[in-house]
Amino acid sequence: MKKLLLILLAIVYFPVAYIWAIIWGIIGGFIYKIVATYEDFYAIIRTEIRLWRRYNYTARKRDDLYAVKKKTNFFEQDAKSNTMHMFPAINIVGYLLIAIVFLPFRCVSGVFSGPIILCQEVLIFWKEKVLKVNPEDKYKILYELQQKVNRGECYEEDIENEFIFGKGVF
Repeated sequence: MKKLLLILLAIVYFPVAYIWAIIWGIIGGFIYKIVATYEDFYAIIRTEIRLWRRYNYTARKRDDLYAVKKKTNFFEQDAKSNTMHMFPAINIVGYLLIAIVFLPFRCVSGVFSGPIILCQEVLIFWKEKVLKVNPEDKYKILYELQQKVNRGECYEEDIENEFIFGKGVF
C-alpha cells in the first residue's frame, strides 16, 4: 500500500515539480543574474572610489612631508603641484559599459542554469523528505569511494559517476 501511494504521489509530484522548476528557474535565474551583475558592478565601483580616496590622502600626506623636509611653505608647494587626483569617472563609465555588455550573456546563462539547479533540488527534496533517505548515508558512500581512490582501486571520475548516478545522490 505504501509503495502504491508513493507511485501515485510521484506521478503527481514530479510533473508539477518539474514544471514549477522550469518556469521559476527561468524567471529566478534571469532575475538572479541581473542582481548578481549589479552587485559585482557595485563592488568594483566601491573599490575604485575607496582607492581614489585613499590615494588622495596619501598624496597629500607625502606632499606635507616634502614641504616640511624642504622647509618650504606648504601653500607654495600646493600651488606648484596639484595633489588632488581626478575622480575615476572614466573607470566607472568603462565598468558600466562592460557590465551592460555582459548582462545579456549572464541572463541567458541564468535562464539555463536556474532550472537545472531547481530540478536537482526537486530530486533532493524527494529523496530526503518523501523517501526519508538519511543525508548522512551520502557522506558515508562518498567516504567509501574516496577510500577506494586512495587505495588505487578506481579513479576520481569513477567516483563522480558512481556517486551521482549510482547509489549516491540521484
